[in-house]
Amino acid sequence: MRKILFLLAVVIVLATVNSCKKEVEKATINPDSITLHVGEVAKLNVKIEPAKAEIETTQWMSDNKEIVSVSAEGTIAALKRGTTTITVIVNNLKPATCTVTVNDNYLKIGNNEYPLTLGKMEHSFGTSKYYLKLITDSALETAYSSFNFISFPNFDGNYTYANIPSYGNIVNGEYYYHTGLYQEQHTFIAGTLNIKTINEGVYEIVFNQRCLNGTAVEGYFKDSIPIHEY
Repeated sequence: MRKILFLLAVVIVLATVNSCKKEVEKATINPDSITLHVGEVAKLNVKIEPAKAEIETTQWMSDNKEIVSVSAEGTIAALKRGTTTITVIVNNLKPATCTVTVNDNYLKIGNNEYPLTLGKMEHSFGTSKYYLKLITDSALETAYSSFNFISFPNFDGNYTYANIPSYGNIVNGEYYYHTGLYQEQHTFIAGTLNIKTINEGVYEIVFNQRCLNGTAVEGYFKDSIPIHEY
């Protein structure tokens, strides 16, 4: 009789515990969108409602593993330029998603795209003039975009071309390309250039230019750039 009463008490306790257990009603990813540079990693977190509910299982997935990989704990790694979606399923609920944009250094002239391999910035101390050259180089061809501009006390900012190169902050800009004996050099006549200091010696540069001959030049660069005084 005592054994039966004990088993009955256990059943009652378990039933009470289960009745008090809160189910996850909604799951989201924090943040729901993020931008990374190739080589960077970040941790995505799951937010549930109600907050005191219990997470039993999580399943992380990447729509494109070549662009972004994701671990079983929600750590993502940026592998290639592009945009993809990270999905998590919590307790077999409706999936939650996060959009991940990955940037990488590149220079695009017309339909040809090149990886940017070197940044160079020269500073004329007397005039506070900066000369910025972004270069891609291979054994057969070289292409670069360069910008001459005056900016005091620093060169952070959004710069805009309107029909002709302005003579305010930006003095001029051009792209140069050669392969073998063939070469081109064109001046930018319209477009935008954004330069932002991430931390000391590391800069993020985004540009979208148009030349007199109609060629479109665009690029993105985020890395350390040595500044040479002259």
